[in-house]
Amino acid sequence: YGKAHLNRDPRTYGFDEAITGWVRSYYHPFSPQYEKSLPSQEGDYFTDRLTDAVIDFIERKKDQPFFVHLEHFAVHDPIQGRKDLVAKYEAKRRAPSPTAGPAFLLEPNPDGPLPSPEALKA
Repeated sequence: YGKAHLNRDPRTYGFDEAITGWVRSYYHPFSPQYEKSLPSQEGDYFTDRLTDAVIDFIERKKDQPFFVHLEHFAVHDPIQGRKDLVAKYEAKRRAPSPTAGPAFLLEPNPDGPLPSPEALKA
């Protein structure tokens, strides 16, 4: 499942199932080749749907030995994070840091003594 880079269909190497290929968008619709193997609807995120497919595979094979190989595409373009997670981390990025202030006060002076605790509180 995912970005295999095997040059051929993974089933030719012995995999029973494969959901691979290029992805145009991490949001529905992903790419035409996924219409049957990874059906989606408005609002679906590719990484979540691919993970769901692997969980489904594991559930179906749980009573017998199996091997599953999952490589997510999200490390490649297009860079499209899940909207709720992007919003969460954008808010954190904008929030003031509790250590906001002149960073140079935390660095020792190579030509003199370390800053006093009082200077660091300023």
